[in-house]
Parts: sequence; C-alpha cells; structure tokens
Amino acid sequence: MSVEMIECEEHGKQKAAEVCVHLVQTRDDGVPRGFVADRNDGAVSAYCDKCDAMVEAKGGWDEATEAAADFHQMCEVCTAEVAAKNDVEMP
Repeated sequence: MSVEMIECEEHGKQKAAEVCVHLVQTRDDGVPRGFVADRNDGAVSAYCDKCDAMVEAKGGWDEATEAAADFHQMCEVCTAEVAAKNDVEMP
C-alpha cells in the first residue's frame, strides 16, 4: 500500500499523516497535548493524550471518539515536529 502524498505549505510535497485536531492545534500554537502514534503500512496515525484517554475509556475507537478526534491530514514533517514538542519520537 502506498502512502498518500500531500502538499504542505511549509515543507512542500510530503507523506501524509492522519492526526487528531488537537495535534493540529499543537502545530499551530506549540502547546504540548501528548502524542500517541502508530505506523501501519507506512502511514502514520497520531492522536493526543485526551483522545487516547477517550479511546481507553471506550475500549477502542467508535463513532463518538472518531468525531471527537476529528482527524485531519498533516505532513509527516509537521507531525514529527509536533511529536518533538511532546518529547516523543515519531514511529
């Protein structure tokens, strides 16, 4: 499976990552919100501690947790920068 490519305003053409809206906020304001990530078939999926706690409480992803996470695409370079703001390395 090939990883989708997106055009990032800052980094140009890059691999896409699926991230929760809260990590998009971290990219924009620099406030750490935690960082949980997985790489599956080459694609990165990441979410914050708040989303992680919701998923743990529900016992997995469902419509409510996915709606709360409001996943967006962000380039992998931006995603790695968000991970670094949370003192975490991206997988």
